[in-house]
Amino acid sequence: ALTLASCSTENALESHLSSADQSSHQSLNLRSIYGDEWVEFAIVCPYAPKDTVEAELQLEDTPVPRFGFDETQSILVLKSTSSNTEWISFKRTHIVDLCPVLSDYDISFRPTDSTLDFIFNLKNNVWEPTN
Repeated sequence: ALTLASCSTENALESHLSSADQSSHQSLNLRSIYGDEWVEFAIVCPYAPKDTVEAELQLEDTPVPRFGFDETQSILVLKSTSSNTEWISFKRTHIVDLCPVLSDYDISFRPTDSTLDFIFNLKNNVWEPTN
């Protein structure tokens, strides 16, 4: 089963980073933010084609448009122990831009307990991952 979470609701990562100190980098893991049921995550950036995303993530019937999502959004995919997925959309100009660099992005799943580092980009007024 898969779910595409709405762009309109503020999600847990945005909530966490919106109250963080913008002058320092933030290290976090997604398991502590989204919960223990989610064991893996992947980031899908704009223009990643549906067939590429499905092949890389070994998933079928994803909500990815044929030629990928447009440049305004990035997607966090969470995968549970039972292989359910949740697709959380981020508006790239609002709080968090998961895809500050669009080329050569690794779409593969990573453990949710691995550390992600974010820095605040003052020019774009968003948090961006550095790893």
